[in-house]
Amino acid sequence: MSRPAELFFRVFFEVNSALPSVRRAQPAIYFIVTRDPMATASKALSASPAPLKPLRGVRVLSLALNLPGPAALMRLRAMGATCTKAEPPAPAGMPAGTPGDPMGQYNRKAYATLHDGVKVITVDLKTDKGQAALHKVLATTDVLLTSFRPSALAKLGLGWKELHKHHPALSLVAIVGAPGARAEEPGHDLTYLADNGLVTGLDLPA
Repeated sequence: MSRPAELFFRVFFEVNSALPSVRRAQPAIYFIVTRDPMATASKALSASPAPLKPLRGVRVLSLALNLPGPAALMRLRAMGATCTKAEPPAPAGMPAGTPGDPMGQYNRKAYATLHDGVKVITVDLKTDKGQAALHKVLATTDVLLTSFRPSALAKLGLGWKELHKHHPALSLVAIVGAPGARAEEPGHDLTYLADNGLVTGLDLPA
């Protein structure tokens, strides 16, 4: 493992271990991006006149869309990582400048907040040109963050074996709905709440 990647994972798991103990059937990254990841570490980080940047020099590229990916980038950037995000082109018919991330299409304020300081590029992973552009960026990237199901990544030619073959120093961090046999199931916040019985009793439309 490269030095930047080793530092990334050490900080990642140290911060995660400081979080309250909760149900671990979901991946650790989920708790980093949906709870306050700096809950315990923030006091130590802010106490210094010059805030600590333990991930300074670590280059992160994200393919993760909607809330979890951008929220994770915001936390990583706060710890000093240099963050870039690759988004698909916006749907046809959308106004010029519309983000490719669905969140940016229905909540521009939240999108702007979460992407502050993040370099956003447009990459169509379904085209040869887009694939070439992505690999060019990956050549100078330490960590790739994704929220695709494993089979979806493999279908795009971005499975772990392919990535490691072309970029041996790259580390892959995946935000998935659940580990193990359920990793292929798409999931998001409401899915997790329902799975834990927390939606029962809520007055939600059918």
